[in-house]
Amino acid sequence: MNIFKARAVKDLREATKAIPVIDFGPALRGAPGGLEAVARAARRASETVGFFYLAGHAPQIALFDIAGYINPPRGTLALDLIRAVRVRRAQRSEWLPRALLGTVLGNRRHYGGMVVHLGIAIIAAGIVGSGLFRTEKTVTMAPGDVVEVGGERLRFDGVRALPGPNYRAIQARVTLERSGRPVYPERRTYLKQEQPMSESGIDSTPLRDVYVVLAEQAGAGRWGMQVYVNPLVQFIWGGGFVILLGLWLGLSRKHKISDAPSQS
Repeated sequence: MNIFKARAVKDLREATKAIPVIDFGPALRGAPGGLEAVARAARRASETVGFFYLAGHAPQIALFDIAGYINPPRGTLALDLIRAVRVRRAQRSEWLPRALLGTVLGNRRHYGGMVVHLGIAIIAAGIVGSGLFRTEKTVTMAPGDVVEVGGERLRFDGVRALPGPNYRAIQARVTLERSGRPVYPERRTYLKQEQPMSESGIDSTPLRDVYVVLAEQAGAGRWGMQVYVNPLVQFIWGGGFVILLGLWLGLSRKHKISDAPSQS
C-alpha cells in the first residue's frame, strides 16, 4: 500500500479540529506572564502538531519578542549581551568597551554559538527573500524607454559598438533612475566562435541586486532586455560571514583579561 495514501488525512474536519488555537492577546496587552504562556503554547504546538492558528494578534513588535522566547539563540542575542555587560559594569566599574570585550571573550562558546545562529537566520532571510520575492521582466526597448521592475525604474539610453581584445561587443547603457547609477550589459561575439554571449550588467546594494541582460536586436533601434530584481541576495553572503565570525569566536583560545591596570 502506498505510504502516502496510508498516512493521508481521512477526515479533514477532524484533522482541522486537532490544530490548536493560540490567543496572542495576553502577550500583546502586556498581561503578567502572558508572553511566557504564549511562547510555551507555540513551542508545544510546533513540537506536537506542527501548525497552530493565531487569535487576538496584531502586527506589533511583541510578536518578535515571542519569536525570541520560542527560539532564544536568535531572539535574545542582543538582550542577553546587554544584561551581561550591565552586570559586569556594576560589579567591576569598567568602561563600556572593556566590559563588552570582557563579557564576550569570557564566554566565547556561548556568544560564538549565538552569533552562528544569527548568521543562519540571516542566510534564511536571504534565501526566502531572493526566492519568493524575485521579479523579472522581458521587454523590447528603444533609447529613452523606461521599464519598472520590482520597484526599480530603468531607462534604456542606447547602445554602442565596443571592440575587445578577442571579441566584438555591443554594449548597452541602462540607468537606474532612483540612484542615477548606470549598468552596462554587453552582447559579445568572440572571434573564434560565432555564438554570441551575454555579459550581465549588475547593480548591487545590501537590500537587492539588479541584473540586466541585453538580448537580440528587435528592429530598428530596438533591443530585447531581460531585467531581474533579486532582493536580499547580499544577506546570504553576509550571513556566511557572520557564521564564520561566530565559529572563530567559539573556537578561539580563551585569554585572560587582567582586571587591574598594569603598573610601571
